[in-house]
Amino acid sequence: PEVRLWCRWTLATLGRGSNRGQDIRDEILHIMHRNKISESSGHFYEQWHQKLHNNTTPDDVGICKALLAFLRSGGNMGVYWSVLRDHGISKELLASYARPITFEPYMHGNTG
Repeated sequence: PEVRLWCRWTLATLGRGSNRGQDIRDEILHIMHRNKISESSGHFYEQWHQKLHNNTTPDDVGICKALLAFLRSGGNMGVYWSVLRDHGISKELLASYARPITFEPYMHGNTG
């Protein structure tokens, strides 16, 4: 009982978080639209968008970093997988999500 008060005081100092998840998902959708990336199924970008929409996890930070590294490298798939590995994310893990990611990213303008 006396610990409960200290717990409440401690928790009161923590931020409540934010509702930014929806903003992030919406911005990814806007990026897809601006770059004429289809919302149809069958490619990485739509699979990741659906995963974010339905089941955001901390792994999405690593996935995002891997995607950015891939794009900055000019499409080097080795860079993508290296960054994922650095974040403890494997091909098997990507495929195990409730909304699995089974495709690799591709450069804009490339049919994948």
